Amino acid sequence: MDFDKINLIFGEKVSLFSFHFKKKKLPHEIKYFENLYYDYQFLKSNCIGQDEFGSDIFDGTYSISIKYKRYKVYIHKKRFEHLPNWLAILISLMSFAVSVATLLWQLGMI
Repeated sequence: MDFDKINLIFGEKVSLFSFHFKKKKLPHEIKYFENLYYDYQFLKSNCIGQDEFGSDIFDGTYSISIKYKRYKVYIHKKRFEHLPNWLAILISLMSFAVSVATLLWQLGMI
């Protein structure tokens, strides 16, 4: 899945953020459960073990999947890749403003 194509709405972000406080949740406690589980696959079902046939025993709760953790890393990396350009522009503009203010002060205009 291409992470650039994922646009989470505010409610979905809040729902995922709430997992920081309670690691396992039941489906009725999760807003936008269908989107997060089926569409984005950001949730995984929790298992308590396996039965005698080797099938997982589902305990009825869900938690954050590794795919969501990778998505968060991707978003943070993408956000910070553009920061140095803006930081350099901001420092340059501040330096220019201080230089102009210093020049005006030396000329007695301020």
